[in-house]
Amino acid sequence: MRRRAGRARAVLDAARRAALGARARGVAVRAASRKPEKMRALGLEAAGAELVALDVLDPDSIASA
Repeated sequence: MRRRAGRARAVLDAARRAALGARARGVAVRAASRKPEKMRALGLEAAGAELVALDVLDPDSIASA
């Protein structure tokens, strides 16, 4: 379980760096998750990403994202 958490953290760190880099170049960034509040706590919003709720199993949430 600890190994999985380490991988997830690495992915989130990469996403945060990508968002920062894109925003620095003037590119809009949108991050989608079933739980946007979790992404906020992990710093994606602070990195300049717009957070949106999206569940790939819910067509309505896909359309609104």
